Amino acid sequence: MDIQYHFYEKESKIYNFLFFPALIHVENTKNDPESDEFIEDKKKLSYEIKELLNPFEKEILPFYPPNLNIVFLLTFLHPFWGRAEINSYLDELLDLDEYQILKAMVYFLILKETREIYNPKIIQGAEEIAKNPKDLLTFIKDLSFDSEVKWNLFCFVENPQKSLKDYVALMKDLRPIFEAVYSNYAEAISNMGQEFVAELNAKDGTGLYQLSNGIIDDKGLQQDMKINVLFSIAEPMGVIIYPGGVEKYIAWGWQTKALFEKKRLDYENQLNQRVMLFKNLGDRTRYEVIKCIAKGITSTKVIAEQLEVSSATISYHLNSLTSAGILKLRPVEGKFTYTVNYDFLNQCMEELKADLEY
Repeated sequence: MDIQYHFYEKESKIYNFLFFPALIHVENTKNDPESDEFIEDKKKLSYEIKELLNPFEKEILPFYPPNLNIVFLLTFLHPFWGRAEINSYLDELLDLDEYQILKAMVYFLILKETREIYNPKIIQGAEEIAKNPKDLLTFIKDLSFDSEVKWNLFCFVENPQKSLKDYVALMKDLRPIFEAVYSNYAEAISNMGQEFVAELNAKDGTGLYQLSNGIIDDKGLQQDMKINVLFSIAEPMGVIIYPGGVEKYIAWGWQTKALFEKKRLDYENQLNQRVMLFKNLGDRTRYEVIKCIAKGITSTKVIAEQLEVSSATISYHLNSLTSAGILKLRPVEGKFTYTVNYDFLNQCMEELKADLEY
């Protein structure tokens, strides 16, 4: 039996709501001389949402530091699947006690650091850390995040129930803004989501591989696996794979298919393909990142330490190298990991030799 993909419309709305405030961090690059006109066009909604969120920036940042959605950490152990309405899910979160909140946060953070999949043994480890305040503080201190993010985590866990109550109050204040925006896209997201999973399910278990131009290799996944699909306006051109909850799911940006299609057409021009390769290789940090991946070093934290840059910088380079086809994602022991796309590199080298009559 092939992989089965299922689209969840109501859960997509909850997911988008939880990530809606994170758009406070969107940087407007439309006036950047190196900006891509196609990408800027697809980011218009993100820019509009940021303008709406700016008056709430002070209230948003404690829960949404750069590159982390703190309350989303709860969702693997306290999922929103099967929930029909946003406020009912928020109220469920308010019923959690301090230990439940901390355990869920630690569990998600362990998975984020190790890229592991759902594992009861990891839950047991999270339970032990959540029970001991000293261990919890040490755990946060040793995370690969920047100091600003760690500080936000320290503040949240100091009084997790109060922090969560303040978060829910903020989200209920933001709800009318979110509804006004989302109502304009809800029907399109519903239609796109249904069409997308139908296309995936029609491709004999390799739908992600085909639709992503080979960047996401789903050929090694369990053939009887059920994967849920959410559509995201918060990450309009992103693909985020969440293997760590009881339910495995993918958050697919609502403009991602258009982006991959554009890249497919661009890459049909082999000269552009080679130019993009050498442009990436010309960046020393990216070159060193590729070398680390080739050696089997895939931990963002470890690579960042070796290159003496932040984890956020490494994540940015990994995304860029993957989008360029130099790296690809493939499943190893049930989780996705970065590998060098040697087929692509060999092809470019052979074409370069032909160009130079070597």
